[in-house]
Amino acid sequence: MTFQKIKRVLLAVNIIFVTLSNAASAEAVRTDLSKIELLADHTVISAGQTFNIAIELEPNEGWHAYWENPGDAGLKLTMSWNFPDGFSVGELQFPRPHLIPFEEIVTYGYEAKVTFFAEVTAPDTLSGDNVTLSGSAFWLTCSDVLCVPQEANISLDLGVGDMVVDNQVSSLVKAAKEDVPLLADWKSEFYSDGENFTVVSNIPKEYEVIESAYLFPHSQGMMENVYYQDLSFVDGKIIGRFKNAYGYDDKDNFDFVLNIKTAGGQDV
Repeated sequence: MTFQKIKRVLLAVNIIFVTLSNAASAEAVRTDLSKIELLADHTVISAGQTFNIAIELEPNEGWHAYWENPGDAGLKLTMSWNFPDGFSVGELQFPRPHLIPFEEIVTYGYEAKVTFFAEVTAPDTLSGDNVTLSGSAFWLTCSDVLCVPQEANISLDLGVGDMVVDNQVSSLVKAAKEDVPLLADWKSEFYSDGENFTVVSNIPKEYEVIESAYLFPHSQGMMENVYYQDLSFVDGKIIGRFKNAYGYDDKDNFDFVLNIKTAGGQDV
């Protein structure tokens, strides 16, 4: 039997998405099955400034996009950025996923408009009156019967000068940040007997009375994806019992998002 300690547990928190328009110079791009747009929380930026960009992705009705770990099928949104020299961009941040089951296939993603975001830092010197930020987006969108690759070139023009905040997009980014799973310092561990995969995590006292929960594996391929999960709550711990998946190889870390509903009806 292998026995290892989990280094990270991610805690998901529900929020209400805010749908707003952008005052900067950008246009949404429509593919055959989605709409995608690049936004920024400032309309004017200054040299050396750090700001946020956001990508709004909206699949057509009846279609969905995918989380970082898509589950049994799918591909997440990826970006190939084309920024002026000196700009740096952080990793794209994904909000907590939704469960998307179909027969024996279990996937994790988004069935409606979703906002991703990343942090950008401008270089110490900027010339000209404006800059163009652009990139090539690639993602997979699926229905219950078909998956179709999607790609689009998206861009955004920003002014250069004394920074000006776009309050609407700032609110959108704030809401998106609140929907990104939080890092939770809960004592946790996982182990395997070669066939079965078990996760044990201590639950803080404020969440000891839990009505329901779902564990979204952030680490791919280590546990079997299932719609109905074998989760139990014993002596202040949540215990998940699963089958090993194709990628289990005694990794040091197993990261997951735990979405719980308390007895008082709170979604956490």
